[in-house]
Amino acid sequence: MRKSGNLAKYNDGLMGSGWKKHWLELYNDSTLKWYENQGDKKPKHSVKLADVAAFIAFGDVINHLPKKPDLQGGSVNKLIAIPHEGHRKTEITFFLANTEAEQKEWVDAIVGTLPPPPNQQQQGQQVQAQHSNQTNAPPPPPPQQAYPAG
Repeated sequence: MRKSGNLAKYNDGLMGSGWKKHWLELYNDSTLKWYENQGDKKPKHSVKLADVAAFIAFGDVINHLPKKPDLQGGSVNKLIAIPHEGHRKTEITFFLANTEAEQKEWVDAIVGTLPPPPNQQQQGQQVQAQHSNQTNAPPPPPPQQAYPAG
């Protein structure tokens, strides 16, 4: 497990809306699970963040999302928005940290589980391949000389 702890989850339902503390667990494979209480056996929901990475939002970006929760005077810099699926019309779950520093810890942990963006990944593979060719390739064979038969 990469990180675990309590964050407030926004509930918007028929019985009212508001923030309720939930237990979250983030795994190295980018799976995020949240539970109603620490120690519960079955999560309320689970998302493979690598599959939805393009749609995860935090900080000022959240101001542009539909159905942003009421922060009751709190800072958007404490929020993390987690989509349930990798498309624009998916349900989004909002989590609120106690402090901006705590939100940053969660964001850093989440980013640490995600693969690099495709263009950075390709550049990294090219650099790695170039470096690999320079350091791991055997030396070229010595030039062969043809000797006359005789």
